[in-house]
Amino acid sequence: MTISDPLLSPQQVARMYGTGIATVVELIDEGALPTLDEGRLVSAGRLEVPVIRESWARALQQPSGGSERVLHPPKGRLLHPAMEPAADLLTALQTDDATTAFSITSSASRQRMDSQEVLGRWLQLMGGRPDEAAGIGSAVYSLAPIPAVAVRILAHTPRFPRAVDRPTPARLIAALPLVEEDGAWKLDLNLMGEVEKWFPLLYEPLPESEPPAEG
Repeated sequence: MTISDPLLSPQQVARMYGTGIATVVELIDEGALPTLDEGRLVSAGRLEVPVIRESWARALQQPSGGSERVLHPPKGRLLHPAMEPAADLLTALQTDDATTAFSITSSASRQRMDSQEVLGRWLQLMGGRPDEAAGIGSAVYSLAPIPAVAVRILAHTPRFPRAVDRPTPARLIAALPLVEEDGAWKLDLNLMGEVEKWFPLLYEPLPESEPPAEG
């Protein structure tokens, strides 16, 4: 190997991925991410030792079938506008903030429910309160032909979203569907309750008649 393929430590790979050291350790433990010593130093907690070729880490950053569904942010913005309400909902679920959960849930899907009922429904559909280490992935996916988008909740991700420039290994906890309502993006309880109908779309190409969109 030459210097063009340097050795990285698990900590450096975690910074490169942006999805946390726990994800990198899990990938090594599973054998998905090779190391020079077959994971022995990582098992001993030595996460600062360079044992991973950069090419090995980059090899896991491959696009999936649904990568063309990722929506570009509007011009002049770093993140898609659906990111903010999705991040706000995650925080609301982690802190039992019923007022925020109600305000960012679509009016059509919260009918005849008060704020506590909306919060309770979200927690029910999520299978409980998300772990404090969970965070929002920086990609927003079109759910075409459904007129909605989805944002992923990932394990071990920093609380506040940050953009990544290529596909990155991560542990998916759930995906949140959003619909456009009065010019803003709102989380939708109805779609969340029918997750089996749209979740597979995250891994499928766009319909041929649906070109990638912006915003």
